[in-house]
Amino acid sequence: MASHKPIRAVVSADSEALLRVAVATSLFKLGEAEQLLGGVLRELLDGSLGPGHTARVADGPFAPVGWTYFSQDPHEEGVWELWWIGVVPEYHGHGVGARLLADFEALASQNGARILLICTSSTESTARARAFYVRQGYEQVGQIPEFYGPGDDKVIFWKRITHELV
Repeated sequence: MASHKPIRAVVSADSEALLRVAVATSLFKLGEAEQLLGGVLRELLDGSLGPGHTARVADGPFAPVGWTYFSQDPHEEGVWELWWIGVVPEYHGHGVGARLLADFEALASQNGARILLICTSSTESTARARAFYVRQGYEQVGQIPEFYGPGDDKVIFWKRITHELV
């Protein structure tokens, strides 16, 4: 079942399918996905988000099965943040998320990243994602109580990118 097609840049024709991926994760209802992620996709595709904002897609046999959205921090050189990674549940455990994360890391590194950040919720619905980040070499470095609302902390992960001399 694993998708071995190359990870690619998002195109406007992907928008509806990517919102379906977001809803399939059960983290968003359709209206929420359209408002939050749909707005980001529209701004990304029309160029209004500016340089350094990127969305990438993992295709399955017939449609996208996962995607990421990330950007460089506009205030700190070499800091990149993964804002979204989502994979349809049928593809969990098949390497799609790891390939998307590796793609983020490679592109960020090629563009001078020194630090990668991922922030997520502390709720039970994101426990699998938090464990995934740790397995991929990210370290939890902070938690802001009730950031997203009562009982929903912001959990911060980081990873250092090394640039070896060739």
